[in-house]
Amino acid sequence: MSDIFRGIDLLQTARQFSPDAVGVTFLRKCHNYIYRVACPGEDFVLRISSSEHRSAGQIASELDFQSYLHRNGASVAAPLPAMEGKYILPLMKDGQAFHVAAFSWAKGLDWDERCDHVPERYINIGKELGKIHRLSKEYVPTQAEKRRLWSESQHLAKAPALFYVRSPKLYEAFERFMGEMRKTPMDQGFGLTHGDYLLSNYMIAENDRVTVIDFDECEYSWYAVDLAICMHCYLIGADPKKLPSRAGDAEAMLYHLLLGYTSETGISMPLHLQTFFRIRDFVYLSTVLENTKRHSRWEREFEATCMDRVLNDKPFLEFSMEKALGIV
Repeated sequence: MSDIFRGIDLLQTARQFSPDAVGVTFLRKCHNYIYRVACPGEDFVLRISSSEHRSAGQIASELDFQSYLHRNGASVAAPLPAMEGKYILPLMKDGQAFHVAAFSWAKGLDWDERCDHVPERYINIGKELGKIHRLSKEYVPTQAEKRRLWSESQHLAKAPALFYVRSPKLYEAFERFMGEMRKTPMDQGFGLTHGDYLLSNYMIAENDRVTVIDFDECEYSWYAVDLAICMHCYLIGADPKKLPSRAGDAEAMLYHLLLGYTSETGISMPLHLQTFFRIRDFVYLSTVLENTKRHSRWEREFEATCMDRVLNDKPFLEFSMEKALGIV
């Protein structure tokens, strides 16, 4: 997507976080606009969020959690304060309000950019997730506004209307699923999660150090949902139609993720992981259906395969949980 802030002096904004900033380069746009700021010492990230996407209070609670994790030894990108000690700066564009935040630069490449996937990498990714969840259990928010509950996700909030238009049966399946999930206990396996722990949100350096970024979707949910998100993204891959053939990949991935994860936390991963895959299916399906432009091949294939799973009550992927847990 294009950079709507082209022509605005973002370098002046960046210099409020570091007076040594010498240049600003647009990187990408998803829910937020992301820029790399060049500095003689160390580069950093500038993120601009529309007030329609997140309020200042919501962003403050995100940064509070991320700062807490960083202070306590988690390998996450650190929120950076501006010169006046503020972590969020206002910005106006064509009468619309935006919020600016800055983060330390995460060195390395994301999963797809690495292209040299080895089992040890899954272990390190699982280890960092375990560290985040271990610290989350002790986290006490300092902001007035708490992060949302999983069911309050903007994607799930829009889902009923989108699903009903697509198919009343889809709407009924979603409502039935959400009703069942609301009865699921929120016990010790429930807390503040990353919320979007997928391939592009952890950077892997040459020494295999993993740095987790982008807590924009952090929410209160079951810790296992982060694991399901991580696997869902990888297993769906570039071709959703090939998902049924990836049982072996799922078993190996989960086995190595849990080797790292359990080395950091004693939180148990439930055997009903398929339930948490379904949450992600609904999130992606809502996102695809909300897009009113011509759908890509991937979007069309995902919609077709996901609809088949949901309407026929099929699991995300048939694989041996026993093999994944090292039981057999």
